[in-house]
Amino acid sequence: MVGHKSTGPMGVEDGTTAGGRGRGTTAARVARAGRTTRGRGRGQAGEVAQEYSVVVPSEVFNPPEASRSRSRSPSKRGKTLDKTKADPSIDMVYLGACTPSVRLETREVAMANGSVPPMVLELESALMPPVTGFIPSSLIVSDVLYAYLQPLLSANHEHIQPLYEDEADTPRKSRLAPRLHEYLPDTDLNIPADFRQSVKATVEQVVRATARNTRLAAHERQWGLTTVAPLINEVLKWPQSQGAIALNVENCPIDPLDIRMIRPDGHPFKEETKTKSSTIDDTEVTTTRMVDISLGLELDTQDTSLVNEAWKTKNDYEHSLNQSMAYIRSNPLFLDLELKSLNQNRDPVVQLGIWMAGLYEKRKHHGWDTSVPMPGLLVAGHDWKFYLGFVRGGGVVIMQSSKLFGSTADTAGTFEIIYKLNILVQ
Repeated sequence: MVGHKSTGPMGVEDGTTAGGRGRGTTAARVARAGRTTRGRGRGQAGEVAQEYSVVVPSEVFNPPEASRSRSRSPSKRGKTLDKTKADPSIDMVYLGACTPSVRLETREVAMANGSVPPMVLELESALMPPVTGFIPSSLIVSDVLYAYLQPLLSANHEHIQPLYEDEADTPRKSRLAPRLHEYLPDTDLNIPADFRQSVKATVEQVVRATARNTRLAAHERQWGLTTVAPLINEVLKWPQSQGAIALNVENCPIDPLDIRMIRPDGHPFKEETKTKSSTIDDTEVTTTRMVDISLGLELDTQDTSLVNEAWKTKNDYEHSLNQSMAYIRSNPLFLDLELKSLNQNRDPVVQLGIWMAGLYEKRKHHGWDTSVPMPGLLVAGHDWKFYLGFVRGGGVVIMQSSKLFGSTADTAGTFEIIYKLNILVQ
């Protein structure tokens, strides 16, 4: 008869069976420990064994190394549901063989290969002004003007915010004063007068965050939180930006299935098709969830009523103003951003390309104007690169690459980003 082991204080075995017979040396007891399970059980005579004391009959014993954890239900596996190997061929060459074909071209090649829609040329021209700097000229303060104004303001217990010329002369000398060619007339920059100090503070905050993120090799989400979001939010709070909204779209799949890209083998991209994601552990998610942030429009009551009236003649799965049926479906999108930290190797241009292709298919499905540009930004660390998407005859999506949109590595480059974001929003 197999009895239960008795235990001493703190659950430590005392080396005897219920019958009182010794169980051998300590080494033997350790070797036999693999044949015991923790829990509550009963001896053969029906008496209740103490905790941690059940002996498992050898004929039903499974060694610990051979045991398997209980499988999770498919509904709880999330992004790890499909364990198949990621498709290594999902790159821009692969997208060029899909339908619609997505091709990456320089401006020179794009111009040589076919006509470029007028709206694309117009937007490109607006983003490339004939200036060399983007810092508001109102932030220039000379030593003479500062010395004159400071006593007047001090009488009212006010203080002039330190501006760039003064900051360069601080004991730490943490930065050089911008040169005159780096300034832009305030009338050209279009920053509302009441927001100039706020913009300056945001720019300085972002430049400091950039230095820290670079030093620590921060993950892309940290870059997004400390550099991308502050600049977007700064522009969106200006009065002329009313109606624009920033949206997190990293979990918004391209839907319905009919507007997803078709692979060269004739099958559409589905949920099990994998590419590198923007998750912290760089695991894999679907190619239908592509970009991180989109800027869109928040419709007013009148526009919403018009849209709802139009949807009455459409199927439920068509009730979206963009390429997704997620929570963003009521927002027309006009700018997409994909974030990539400096220490990751995945190709974020692929993600922008698939997202643009979905928008083109959506427009084509409804008979909307497909000549409207599809701007995209790739934020890789401190560098912001601009991709201008448009459709060429035959339904080919062209991603015109890749112009530097600005850089948060310095003050002038960060003001350039604000300047151009404002143009895109307007």
